[in-house]
Amino acid sequence: MESIAFPESLEAIAAYAFSWCFGLIEVVFPKNLASLGQEAFYKAGLLRAYIPASVTTIGDSVFGPSPTYIYAETPEKPEGWDEEWRYLGGFVFYGVTAAGVHADLEYCVAEGKAVVTRYLGNETAIEIPSLIDGHQVAKIMDNAFKDSENLESILLPAGLEEIGKYAFFGGQKLTRVFIPESVAIIGIYAFSDCPKLVVYAQADTRPAGWGQYTLTDGPMYFGVEEVFEEEGIQYILTEQGATITNYVGNANELTVPSLLGGLQVTKIGSCAFRGSLLKSVVLPNNLEKINSRAFQDCAALLSIVIPEGVTEIRANAFSGCTSLESVTLHENLITIWEQAFNGCENLATIVIPESVIKMGTAVFGGCSNLTIYAQVSEKPGGWAEDWNPMDRPVHWGYGIE
Repeated sequence: MESIAFPESLEAIAAYAFSWCFGLIEVVFPKNLASLGQEAFYKAGLLRAYIPASVTTIGDSVFGPSPTYIYAETPEKPEGWDEEWRYLGGFVFYGVTAAGVHADLEYCVAEGKAVVTRYLGNETAIEIPSLIDGHQVAKIMDNAFKDSENLESILLPAGLEEIGKYAFFGGQKLTRVFIPESVAIIGIYAFSDCPKLVVYAQADTRPAGWGQYTLTDGPMYFGVEEVFEEEGIQYILTEQGATITNYVGNANELTVPSLLGGLQVTKIGSCAFRGSLLKSVVLPNNLEKINSRAFQDCAALLSIVIPEGVTEIRANAFSGCTSLESVTLHENLITIWEQAFNGCENLATIVIPESVIKMGTAVFGGCSNLTIYAQVSEKPGGWAEDWNPMDRPVHWGYGIE
């Protein structure tokens, strides 16, 4: 038995009436119902229940402990409802005028707007409609998509106003979310523990109503109107050119195109290739910047040639590339940020061009087999004191005759 059709004349449900009725999914109570007895649905495993405003009395532990989503027509808990009426019985939504399931999206309608309360499917990609039951979708509730194991991408509707706490928490496969400009509030940890996720926001800057810990890890891009993808490379277009934001392919070898969307590829964004399976990657000559953690933890990567146009390598760009054996730097490089090659334990030699005038802390930390050849005759003033924390051998003035 998954659901129960109660007669409209029913006014009361006695204590324990449906307790331990395993497999019961939902109940819709009649408009004349006045009371629910103690533990009436105790441990029934209910997913959802709809309570009309006529219910003035509810006993102890009616729905608990079950993962029940309770949709109550009354705007607040009536005095006649026991303080322990739910007893670990899930979530309750007050002031609900309608509720149901639309394309695996459980929802309710309150104050004339639709709220997505829970995702019941297992698709890899979903689109939340702008209207459900004829009402604008205004909010995604707390925990609505939490731990959705298969979800890789989600399209949010224009007009969405709020994303609740932990809404997408634990999305291990989630790679991208586009947040429309209408979203003014995002609860804490809404996108936390989503290790592959890149967030694209239509807003030009981070709104004040977005929680401090919206993301615990991973990049966010603001002022984005559209996200593109070609052969597993996700990218955005700006006045400065194309920025690669995420690689979702599984190739072992990759030649990054010089043009994407008709514009030159000038930047590799933060975490863009992090943790990929790449053994070999060829970067375009027009590339100018490699951002933080761009190739972090690419454990299979064997070699990398930094193009002539690159002037800076940001923090941790190649940290954790444990198989990296060869790095070629060109003479236009100016800055290498902290821990850029930290943990590259198989890196044997590297030549640092004379153009590098700034070097962060622990750039070569954990490079236990490294010998460094520096074209400058002595450490420049812009190099951090602990740029070489393992005190690996340095040959100064390399190449000077």
